[in-house]
Amino acid sequence: MKKNFLFIVSILSIIFSSCKFGMYEFLFNEESVDSRADEIRELTAQEIPSFEADEEQYTFVMITDVHTGSDDFYKNDDDFLKWFSSLFENSDQTKHPKFFISLGDNMDTGREYKEYNEFLEKMKYIVKSKTGREDFKEYSVLGNHDLYYNGWENFKDHIFPYCSAYHFSDGTFSYYFLDSANGTLGQKQRNEIEDKFSMDLKPKIILTHCPFYFPTTNASNMIFKMQDTAERNWILTLFAKNNVRQIFAGHVHDPHHYGYGKFSENALGAFKKSYWYLVTVNKNLNAVTLIEN
Repeated sequence: MKKNFLFIVSILSIIFSSCKFGMYEFLFNEESVDSRADEIRELTAQEIPSFEADEEQYTFVMITDVHTGSDDFYKNDDDFLKWFSSLFENSDQTKHPKFFISLGDNMDTGREYKEYNEFLEKMKYIVKSKTGREDFKEYSVLGNHDLYYNGWENFKDHIFPYCSAYHFSDGTFSYYFLDSANGTLGQKQRNEIEDKFSMDLKPKIILTHCPFYFPTTNASNMIFKMQDTAERNWILTLFAKNNVRQIFAGHVHDPHHYGYGKFSENALGAFKKSYWYLVTVNKNLNAVTLIEN
């Protein structure tokens, strides 16, 4: 039975690999990315972290595939929060996280937005109790699990910043949060990326759920990357030409790194496997460093 399933997946992956949408969309598509990400919204000054003009570096915390509501989430949430709290005990304040990013599958089925927001509130409480700050920002990328059971309606109504594609700048780096929850960026979002990049010369950090590339070691993991090779080649070429320095993605649950010459892509390990990360951004050196807990 298992061999038959893997054979079918292999054949369908080959069939769909050259189509507009890939195997992932065939199996799991519940929403159209073009209906969600028709623009990449620029966040307002009130919606972004407080960056200082003279700061040389800062850090932020990043996790992926939280799956709030699943049994796995509740095995790890306390350990993560203890680790998060310990970061503010460092005497070097540049090591205190400035903000938080989750790279998708924040909810296990798209229904647990209340539980997910409660989890985020616990982080805000820690920051306030440790530092007195009330401006800690938490950014969430849309993942495929967040779409299940019409989850997009919950996401856009309840999960900050209430959209699936957006960007902001720290004055040196630009952050682009892209919607790849269906395994494709879609034509409208691709147009938006090209347009935004044409007016933005800053080095760029890309945050998204589905990795652009993932090594295919067996038929069952063929779906865990962008299936449309033409789209993938186009976007990676655009990144190389427009000063992208780093891609961070989730979805695959195990950490992987790929170098593209001018930039790198890191697919992060999943929250349920006790992976959480501290990222250091050095604005003077234009450098981004990922540290696994």
